[in-house]
Amino acid sequence: MKNTFSAISHSVLAASVFGLAACSQEPASDSVVANDGAMSDTPGDATECNDMYLTNGRFFSMAELPAVENGVTQIDFNSMRISGNRIAEVGDDLDPANCENIDLQGSTVIPGIIDSHMHFIRATLRPGYDTRELELSRSIPEAMDMVAAKAEALAEAGVPTDQWITVVGGWDPIQWDENVIGSTREGDPRTVFPTLEQMDEAAGDYPFYIHLRSTEEAFTNSIGIARLNELAASVEGAEDPQIDEETGFVANSTAAFVLLKTTSDPREQAIRVMRGFNSVGLTSVIDVGGSIRGMGAQYFNVFADYETIKDIYASDEMTVRVRGRVQGDLITPLQSYEDLVHEIAASFGSEDDSMFKVIGLGEDLGNLRENGLQETIEMALSNGWTVGKHAARAADIEAFHQATLATGETTRFIMEHSYPREEERALMADYGYEDTVAAQLAIHPFLGRGRAGTVCNGVPYRTLTERGLLAGVGTDSTNAQSSNPWVHIYHMVTGLDVKGFASNAGGVLPGAGENGEDIICPDERVSRAQAIQLYTKGSSWLASSEDHYGTLEQGKLADLVVLNENFFSDEVSDEDIIHMKSLLTLVDGEIVYRDQSAPF
Repeated sequence: MKNTFSAISHSVLAASVFGLAACSQEPASDSVVANDGAMSDTPGDATECNDMYLTNGRFFSMAELPAVENGVTQIDFNSMRISGNRIAEVGDDLDPANCENIDLQGSTVIPGIIDSHMHFIRATLRPGYDTRELELSRSIPEAMDMVAAKAEALAEAGVPTDQWITVVGGWDPIQWDENVIGSTREGDPRTVFPTLEQMDEAAGDYPFYIHLRSTEEAFTNSIGIARLNELAASVEGAEDPQIDEETGFVANSTAAFVLLKTTSDPREQAIRVMRGFNSVGLTSVIDVGGSIRGMGAQYFNVFADYETIKDIYASDEMTVRVRGRVQGDLITPLQSYEDLVHEIAASFGSEDDSMFKVIGLGEDLGNLRENGLQETIEMALSNGWTVGKHAARAADIEAFHQATLATGETTRFIMEHSYPREEERALMADYGYEDTVAAQLAIHPFLGRGRAGTVCNGVPYRTLTERGLLAGVGTDSTNAQSSNPWVHIYHMVTGLDVKGFASNAGGVLPGAGENGEDIICPDERVSRAQAIQLYTKGSSWLASSEDHYGTLEQGKLADLVVLNENFFSDEVSDEDIIHMKSLLTLVDGEIVYRDQSAPF
């Protein structure tokens, strides 16, 4: 990956350029050395060092759960040497001599977070200046303050006022205090959204647009109303977005979304979205594409919508490492699906350190009515591709097994936002699939599509961890779920949903059973270290990349995050988890994000 600072604001750029100095070095005796290939002879017997050192840090490799002594989580080492795009050396008190060195001043370092199920490319194609931080808002005034801050930042940066401030997916009105548990669109209490006056005040001179999930409610400010109506009148074939000029309510959100996409540079917005992900510590994703069967903001054209990310990959400007699964959509015959996957894969890399690599099929395996489930899996296995199946159960594992018998090949089978229950565990044991089948865990009930506070979660983080079954964590964002990994880590650790209900920590739903009995939610909470390990080491297995990244070990790719707080200490309360962020993010050995508050 080439230097990506061109994608970063000048204020951040100025703080993140380092010079390379001459150095001579000897490996510290208590360190692990991968190589010293970065050293080269130069004229005059000088020695040039192209390595980067990170020193005086609190590193947690996550290869194993960190030890705890007297209630204190113990670090694995305090220093690291990075050579090229890999971790060359780890240990205590490594001496950087005259090499480039970043003194982390005691900051906590973890492997880069890996989202094992994200509609990433679809997210990068969302138009406008994305205000993803609104996912963390807990009241409408707080959300509008975030919009106002974005408007102020855009104005200071000289961004023209014809550019949109947008929030598309990843939020739900239930997250705001104004909406109590049980709020509905038409009932009592009725769901509350921002008023036109609030949006006008927050966005200032910029058009603002907020869109719920795929085809649900959308709202825009007064400037946005005028702009959308102008676009509808000028864009050939455009539908009327049907906007209420008194409230800013957009009745035809699909039409509005399509119009917005005509106003935005997809390449620039994709780079901005990636940097936003980097700011919360996300370094890698498993992209699961999308489908033309999706509507509105959920729509994805598998034949055309890879073009922007192909261009960014070709110009070496990726700041998020991607492992891709290609969806089958409505494609028939099966050969056409296979040809499409080959075509997409050929546009990216095949190397283990590639910034984009196609690894398989899923989560939608296509037109199974015509192509057949087992036949589709056989096609995947014959190409060495892994298989991810939406909401997979025992019948799907059985189809995978029959496909392995038919082809004599095997890869990996991922239960996408599903997990092995008793029947699936029995099959896995019978077929020896404990190292072949994995669970991709998502936290849908945190927002619950507006039902937070009224439903249990039931995702068995603790049970799967205790059983030693393969699992990783992903958000299924950015449609109905937040993309911010710390929202999901908060839920995994506390068991609480966005309304504070113990949906995965033993909460009680009085009289909610079929016969009026109480429902007691499970308690599937895990420790902070277990949550991070599921999000790093666990997710790397789902990406078929556990030998290359996901832990901080010698020889692995240098994808890591320096956190703003000591996450594993009591200094960070459970409520603070949701506000964790990155001070410094490295992907492929390069700094892709540096927070302005970083003290180094």
